[in-house]
Amino acid sequence: MENKAKARQRVAQLAARDRFAQAMGVEFVDGGPGCATVAMTVREQHLNFNGTCHGGAIFAFADAAFGLASNSHGVVAAGIDAHVTYQLAAVLGDELTASAVEVSRSRKLAVYRIDVTRADGAMISRPIPLPLPIKSWCASARAGPIRKCCCGTHRGWPAG
Repeated sequence: MENKAKARQRVAQLAARDRFAQAMGVEFVDGGPGCATVAMTVREQHLNFNGTCHGGAIFAFADAAFGLASNSHGVVAAGIDAHVTYQLAAVLGDELTASAVEVSRSRKLAVYRIDVTRADGAMISRPIPLPLPIKSWCASARAGPIRKCCCGTHRGWPAG
C-alpha cells in the first residue's frame, strides 16, 4: 500500500498546477490515495442568469476534486463519462466543498463518488464520473517529447 503522505504530496502538487481550478477559485484542502477534497466560495463569476451558481461551475468544481483523486495513485487518468445530479442551488457567498472518493478501482477502470456540499452540510450535487487509467506517471510507452511527472523527477506522459 502506498504511503498516504506521499499520495497527499502528489495530490497537492497536482492541485498547484491546475490553473483552471485556480482561476475558478478552487482551493486544495486534502488528498490521499483515491481521494481529494477541494473548497470554493461561490462568487459573482459563478452565477448564471437566474442568480444562482451555474451548473457548469459546480460540475467543474467537482471535476477538480475528481481529477486530483483519480490521479492520486501516480497513474495518469482521464474522465471518459460522468453523470451529475443537482439537489440544491448554490448562491452567492456559499462555501462549497467537493470530496471525491474512490468507490472501486481495477487496472482498467475506476469509479468515484463526489459529494458537493454547502458549509451547513446540505448536499448541492453528486456527480459520478468514470476515469480511464492511461499509464504510469513514471513510465513512457511512446517516444517523443516528454513532460515531467507531478513530482518533477520522473519522465511522464508524451507532450501533446
